[in-house]
Amino acid sequence: MNNKIKENIVKLSIVISGILLISFVMFPIVCVVLGYNFEQSEKVWIVIGIATFISGTVMVVLMCFIKLTPEITKPDKALLMFETYDKLKVSLDEELIQRQYFKIKEISSYKNVEIIIYIKSQRLWVFDCFAIIKTSELSDEIVNNANDSITECFKEYYNKNTVTNTVNMISLFCVDRITPTFRKMVNMNIQQGIKNGRFVAGASFGGKIIYIANQIDGYALGKYRRLRNEFCDIMNID
Repeated sequence: MNNKIKENIVKLSIVISGILLISFVMFPIVCVVLGYNFEQSEKVWIVIGIATFISGTVMVVLMCFIKLTPEITKPDKALLMFETYDKLKVSLDEELIQRQYFKIKEISSYKNVEIIIYIKSQRLWVFDCFAIIKTSELSDEIVNNANDSITECFKEYYNKNTVTNTVNMISLFCVDRITPTFRKMVNMNIQQGIKNGRFVAGASFGGKIIYIANQIDGYALGKYRRLRNEFCDIMNID
């Protein structure tokens, strides 16, 4: 089954679940407006409710287990206005604090990789996170270890074994030289999670360019656009 068919199945499931949910909520209201005896139609309402529950369960299962193969997309590019990583780091620290983010941890241990994590409360149980990952050359191993380190940081911060809060993550990978891992990351169509949001950008100090990974379709496109706008505002990119 190709990626497009799998994506259409997930989208169809979302549409059906949405229609059933609206029907379930509106059914009693429509009965009152049209003058029907709701008690006589209650069995129909119960059937709609059961169908809504089943459809919603199927939708969640599909979104969890159907893994869409990320499509290759061209990243947007902007000029990197900072000569060195240290100057970028100082500027970002000032800008993020001004925007009510606060630094929760700075990690500098694994293979000279530096990770700085900022977080801001968006609303109840929902947080925006800005993570800066600095390395000379990006590899799959470094990406995996960085993700693990960030997850452990959240567990430590929330004092929980699992992170139950919604975290919308902006990740900025800063490198001196572009590698295949870096290129694959910024050329990949971003996929949002059911709960958590995701945005990825890369800054190459060798070429003085910022690469902004795109999401051209898929689930929760509006979440991607909000995180992208937040990143561009922080980086002062038009």
